[in-house]
Amino acid sequence: MTLVDEILEKFHKKHRADLEYLIPLAKKVESAHSDKPECPTGLSDFLMKFQFELESHMQKEEKILFPMIKSGQGSMAHNFETPDDACGSWTALYQGAQTNGIYWNRK
Repeated sequence: MTLVDEILEKFHKKHRADLEYLIPLAKKVESAHSDKPECPTGLSDFLMKFQFELESHMQKEEKILFPMIKSGQGSMAHNFETPDDACGSWTALYQGAQTNGIYWNRK
């Protein structure tokens, strides 16, 4: 199993399943216990907004980033190897991008 497959299985699939379970549950709790001050009023709305944003992020990964990685294009910018005469800023840029899992397709 590749790292991409693990991310899809362990995170994307799990996040989707968890939110599909939690949102209706939050609505049920809010509906049944709205008269109590401790009730997590607004949690279902928050979870729905979170689900929308997270789904957008995951879709970008699944449609753009992951196919690029699987096709071998995920190691652009010369695998983040700077030339011998690279300045400190260039070196820091590549180190920071690589550390943060940023992939760039130079055109």
